[in-house]
Amino acid sequence: GDRDAVFDQCVMMNFIKGEHASKVDRDWLWNFSEPYYRPLLRDEPFLFTAEYCKEAITQMFGANMRKLNMPPEYLLLNRITFGLNSIMAKLDALRVITLFDDVVITKIDGIVVRAKGRGVEALG
Repeated sequence: GDRDAVFDQCVMMNFIKGEHASKVDRDWLWNFSEPYYRPLLRDEPFLFTAEYCKEAITQMFGANMRKLNMPPEYLLLNRITFGLNSIMAKLDALRVITLFDDVVITKIDGIVVRAKGRGVEALG
């Protein structure tokens, strides 16, 4: 991945305030944000678990958060994402994303749903 581009985007979005930019290491930022985006980063099945949710929340809201800024306009989105991840874990949801074919397959509570483009179909 392009650590410089992620860093620049975080500065632009005010997750890193300009005056603190020299104090935030790009490698640290990359590793810090990985658990939050893990379900979307790999072209392979991802099982939401309570352990994953705990790791992502601990990483995001632990002592590390003091190094970053949470702009108010992203706070609600952040909480919704963690809430949805927790619900997915409770349902034993499995997400399969085929990045290049625009296909998302999700298994929730034994029901498999496939979405491609704007179409959605239940697979059983």
